[in-house]
Amino acid sequence: MKRFQKALLGVVVSGALLFSAQAAELPSSTQDTLQSAMTKAQQEIKDYGQVKTLGFTGENCEIILSNLNAKQYLVNLTADSTHKYGIL
Repeated sequence: MKRFQKALLGVVVSGALLFSAQAAELPSSTQDTLQSAMTKAQQEIKDYGQVKTLGFTGENCEIILSNLNAKQYLVNLTADSTHKYGIL
């Protein structure tokens, strides 16, 4: 079980890094909200084996996580008129 959790956490961190690289052109307040959401999602996966909080809001942005399968979540970020998607 520990091996599975470590592998899952590795996938989550990799996905979060890829998604945050795409977010480099976003305003800093949106980047802060995204980083906070990804940190919370990673902690929930570590604690519960899945993401429990699927919606996050911040200054002029909204982040929605949708479960794709047992190990992946679709991340939909809307900020002002910008829409970004990624996989966590």
